Amino acid sequence: MILGEDFAVSIIEWIRTLGLLGVFLGVIIESVIIPIPSPLIMMGAGFILLSPDIGFGEAMFPLLTIALVGAVASTLGSYIGYGIGYFGGRPAIQKYKWLFGVSWEEVEIINTRFEKHHSEVIFTLRALPVVPLSVISFIFGICRIRWEKFTLWTFLGTIPRCFILATLGWIVGKTYDTLAQTIDFIETLTLVIIVVVIVGYIVYKKKFSDRLLHAIEEHV
Repeated sequence: MILGEDFAVSIIEWIRTLGLLGVFLGVIIESVIIPIPSPLIMMGAGFILLSPDIGFGEAMFPLLTIALVGAVASTLGSYIGYGIGYFGGRPAIQKYKWLFGVSWEEVEIINTRFEKHHSEVIFTLRALPVVPLSVISFIFGICRIRWEKFTLWTFLGTIPRCFILATLGWIVGKTYDTLAQTIDFIETLTLVIIVVVIVGYIVYKKKFSDRLLHAIEEHV
């Protein structure tokens, strides 16, 4: 059994024995250090902590409670990626501008241009269960979005995400782990798409800049 799988089994047992505290600890660990499928913990909580025999109205409050605990833990865990991007992004971009194909000044211009939409973007990306949270936190850190705005909208956006996953775990029952693996695969695919888009933009911008510079040199 690999490290991630071993921890996943342990966290599920924590949820069985510790309840909401197990959910909190599990999400923190998943957010920070261990490669565990991110939907697994919240879906496991929905399956373990709720009886399959109750109706949705009766399940609403415990599902919301699970979601709130998960949102608090996820928000705390997101500070790791955010902090790395916030404090390391600018020096890295300034030092390796040739690699990233973008200057720090251009990052600031783009960030300023979309500043009024930061709240909606953070909330939306946090709410979607198939968007990788750690990568998004890192990007928000690079953009140096104010920490209070990042915290507020990360928390608010993660509530529906956690609620959806916990509800799915409660509904599908014992097969929640299979569904969690599927969602995690889609999340990984989303990450690949994000990386491809970023790399494609860098390559395109670098080639465009080189062509423009070459054209200028020919006319000088």
